Amino acid sequence: MRIRNINISLMLIAGIIVAIYSIVYNYSMIRIIYTMLIVMLLFFVIGTIIQSRLNAIIEKNNLEKNKVINEQLDEEVKELENITPDPEQEKE
Repeated sequence: MRIRNINISLMLIAGIIVAIYSIVYNYSMIRIIYTMLIVMLLFFVIGTIIQSRLNAIIEKNNLEKNKVINEQLDEEVKELENITPDPEQEKE
C-alpha cells in the first residue's frame, strides 16, 4: 500500500489558508499571487518529502512482514514433509 497525493493535498490546504488570510487582511492581488506561488511550491516540496519518507517506512514494514510470513510458511512445509509420507518412497 502506497501513500499518494499527500503533497498535492498539503499544497492545496496551504493555498486555501493563504487565500483566506489574504482576503481577510486585504492584500493586493499581486501580493496574493506571489505569496500563493511561494507557499504552494514550498508545501509541495515538503509534502513530497513527507510522502516519500512514509512510503519508504511502509515498504520496509511490508518487507519485514513478508519475511516473517515466508519463514512461518517454510516451517509449516518442513513439518508437513515430515508428517506425510512420500509416495515415491512407499513404492520402493
